[in-house]
Amino acid sequence: MRVEELIEPYGPRLWRLCRHLAGCAEEAEELYQQTFLRALECEKRLDREGNPGAWLCATAAGLWKSGLRRAARRAAIAPMVSEEEGGMVPDGPTPEEALLRRERSQRAARLLDALEEKYRLPLVLHYSGGLAVEEIAATLRLPVGTVKSRMARGRAKIKQEWEAWSHG
Repeated sequence: MRVEELIEPYGPRLWRLCRHLAGCAEEAEELYQQTFLRALECEKRLDREGNPGAWLCATAAGLWKSGLRRAARRAAIAPMVSEEEGGMVPDGPTPEEALLRRERSQRAARLLDALEEKYRLPLVLHYSGGLAVEEIAATLRLPVGTVKSRMARGRAKIKQEWEAWSHG
């Protein structure tokens, strides 16, 4: 399969993963481009791989782990308003509701970022990368049971911290 043929079916999912891993659009774009450059370098290997989408996500995660992550990754993401709506959101949340929603979203992102990498990476690959547990296991070269266990422990740690925060 040629790299150009991967962009349409796998590009959006890969972009979401890169965006989540990098934390800001500029770094996500760099990670996205580096991943497709690596795919170009390994084009023959892609033909032998059974799941190019999982290969792309694994490559992006590997590149990120190797040093593409920077301090800007932790920058807060501003809420985005659709251009089709002309910047106006009719019947939207009140300013207080929007602030609360933004605070919760930022808190959830901080809790995820605070997890040990062995718990965080499977959750990111699943929720942002759209990978199934089996794909994550293949990507990280771990048994499926280990991936399920790490995801469950990661979610439990987030839940515990969330409850302590919301009741404190």
